[in-house]
Amino acid sequence: SHRMKTTLTRPLAPGTAPSTGFGPHQWLAEAMRRNRALTVFGLLMWAAMLPTLIAWGLDGRELRGVSVWAKPLKFMASIGLFALSTAWFIGLLPEDRRRGGAINTVTWTIVLAGGFEIVYITLQAALGQASHFNFSSPLHITMYSLMGAGAMAMTATQPLLAWQIARHARIDLPPAWRDGVVAGLVLTFALGAG
Repeated sequence: SHRMKTTLTRPLAPGTAPSTGFGPHQWLAEAMRRNRALTVFGLLMWAAMLPTLIAWGLDGRELRGVSVWAKPLKFMASIGLFALSTAWFIGLLPEDRRRGGAINTVTWTIVLAGGFEIVYITLQAALGQASHFNFSSPLHITMYSLMGAGAMAMTATQPLLAWQIARHARIDLPPAWRDGVVAGLVLTFALGAG
């Protein structure tokens, strides 16, 4: 970002070493600056994978020939990556745009829909029941439909973010990078919704 460029080119104070690169601490600080809520949510998804892996190791139950804990793990990993990627791309907007209504909609749609999916999928795993394609009762049919709506809502955030970046990207952003991200976000929706 522009802020990072000026920080890295500023003269060093006496007795300090030059920066050796962009490590985990710098990445985390930058991601938090870009979108704190999505960064925290994404990291919580990944942190939740540890107790889920432990559950997998302790619980030998299977559903359709696979551990009941496989699906929660996959969704924690993918929703975490989705949240962190979205947070990073939000950083392509000027800081005042990151706090606007469109970005708040993107952020909280992902947090709420993603959180709902993970809670339900994990609960169903703990019960040894399917979360997807479970038509065993009206409740399970409703929950499966709500998960589908949540997934559509999450993917629908990506063209909204693409529109914001296409119209309001930071002025220091190379046009090819901006256009590539916009195309990728639109494809995320088109392929994900399809």
